[in-house]
Amino acid sequence: MTQNTNPLADFYRNPKLYVALPSGTDFYSKDVVEMTEVGELPVYPMTAKDDILTKNPDALLNGDAVIKLVKSCVPAVKNPALLLAPDMEVLLIAIRQASSDTKFMEVSRNCPECNEPNRFDFDLSVALAESQEIEALKEVVLSNGLKVLISPTNYMHTIQGAKAVIEQNRQFQNIDVNNSDEQLKALGDALEKLSTMNYEVILNSIVSITIPDSGLVVDDVKQIADFLDNVEKAIGIELNDAVSQINNGGIQKEVEMQCGECEHVYTTPINYDPVGFFLNS
Repeated sequence: MTQNTNPLADFYRNPKLYVALPSGTDFYSKDVVEMTEVGELPVYPMTAKDDILTKNPDALLNGDAVIKLVKSCVPAVKNPALLLAPDMEVLLIAIRQASSDTKFMEVSRNCPECNEPNRFDFDLSVALAESQEIEALKEVVLSNGLKVLISPTNYMHTIQGAKAVIEQNRQFQNIDVNNSDEQLKALGDALEKLSTMNYEVILNSIVSITIPDSGLVVDDVKQIADFLDNVEKAIGIELNDAVSQINNGGIQKEVEMQCGECEHVYTTPINYDPVGFFLNS
């Protein structure tokens, strides 16, 4: 093995922390994640080049910067594009934690009771420590007897969803507030896009469907898509609830806040989309 003869090698970065993936140690093949014997992945702080990547919102939104960032800071992950969303969220938090002396993320929300602006410092180290394990593959039995094997959606798909929402918000900001027809059309387009995104999340989360009487396993994406297009509403709701539950596992997605003005206690969602997460760090 060729040794590094650079006299500065002793000053290279070292892992700052180690994290376990919510999906556990057995879900990924070695060409995706090279799991350590202890089941935790070493996380290195960002380099100057990595930090520049996180300041480019377009690169963050299309996923390119995220892929490069994980390859640099978590070298045990060989193919970041194949990571499940809960696993990627944990790694991004760990990278930010390893790269900054500030362990808090600022969460700003208006109180739903009195509309007073509130700020909460969300402790990222606590979020990592309290991260929950997820079932990378979970079987759900629907009320019609079908057995559906589901998995959390791929992180790159969630990136596309976040990108669509941001683009939709930009369109709303450019709408003439006095043009009601334009507003209605924009609202209709937004609802249609959100519906399509939700449909794709469900489709991407279904691994297979087993027919109970025959034991036939259907894993063809087109056949599953046809099923989703033609199944009755009640079954669609069951699938949506099951997929939402498994996709919301892993890192904490809500935080409890108390209004400093009226003392109302409320919970608010935390968004881990890479643009807001890194540009606000």
